[in-house]
Amino acid sequence: MHLIILLLIAIGVPATLHIIQKKQFTFKEFVVQALVISLLIFGGYQMSKWNSMSDTEYHNGRVSAKEHFNRSCSHSYECNCTCISYDENLDCTFEICDTCYDHNRDYFWDLGFTTGDNVRVETCGDCRGKEVPLWDKAYIGEPATIPHSYTNYLLADPESLLETKGVAEQFSSLPNHPEGFGLYKANRFVSTDVTVHDTQAWNDGLAEINADLGAKKEVTISVVATYTKDPMFSKGLEEKWLFGDKNDLTYVFGVDDKNQVAWARVVSFSAIPELRVRVRNEAPGLNLNDVQNSLSYIRATTNQYFERTSMETISYLKSASKPSPGGLALLYVLTILSTGFAAAYFLNEDPFYSRIRRYRRY
Repeated sequence: MHLIILLLIAIGVPATLHIIQKKQFTFKEFVVQALVISLLIFGGYQMSKWNSMSDTEYHNGRVSAKEHFNRSCSHSYECNCTCISYDENLDCTFEICDTCYDHNRDYFWDLGFTTGDNVRVETCGDCRGKEVPLWDKAYIGEPATIPHSYTNYLLADPESLLETKGVAEQFSSLPNHPEGFGLYKANRFVSTDVTVHDTQAWNDGLAEINADLGAKKEVTISVVATYTKDPMFSKGLEEKWLFGDKNDLTYVFGVDDKNQVAWARVVSFSAIPELRVRVRNEAPGLNLNDVQNSLSYIRATTNQYFERTSMETISYLKSASKPSPGGLALLYVLTILSTGFAAAYFLNEDPFYSRIRRYRRY
């Protein structure tokens, strides 16, 4: 509907001008303006639809390279200019300048990863010997999680695959989805109310598992722990996170006051029916304070039963996509402005030399 309205503006305004002022706004000018702006609107609308499905996932691996290098400065500017010729007003019309540089060398700190990514931690001009803490602390073999953009067809129709709706509103303690930090790191143990003996051991252990299984299984594993007794908590999380990223596998553990798992579920876009059943039946009894045993279970279960479902299996949902409210507002503004400017141009100019000239030069 919005596309039709936008196209009506793009075509209707020049059509009206042509009807009212045929001599000042010719048929050729009407066709050119309507066609060009309509094509731009259609392209912008389609681009905005795709942007509304843009999302981020994380690829897991390890730091494979550290490189610190420098090269000649690339930040140049013109200097020491000398005027060669002047006009009648003694204003310079042509000058010759030297090329100067802000500093002698540019310095770079890069990290490479087994995922094939390369991250420039910092760039600095003329700063020999500068300390870069993030780069200095990184080490070969360190677990890494790198953000990558992808098209999430679920965003086109968010409720299409949800088994239950409105469950998220019943739980006030649903955490936010874990995101990366520090260019290549993420904490994957998530809790809003559960305190374990060693949270860092959980995050370090999950980072190791993701580094080992990330590329092999195309997976990013997280754990959510809660004191909530109702297993429907996992459905609320599924709804709030919209299953998480396309390669996410989230173990949701409901624990008692001793941090022993009372119920367990899995949240993931992937189907993995056997893994879901096994986690539901086998995970209860694990104690989250026994970090190594719990992590060993997660590693073995994921490695044996996880198979990622391709996002392409729901590509049919893209037909339901639409621009975001912000994208639509921008399209309306651009349509009105471009239509107005184009109309003013054609009314005041004669690019096709098709009007009767009132004044001629002899």
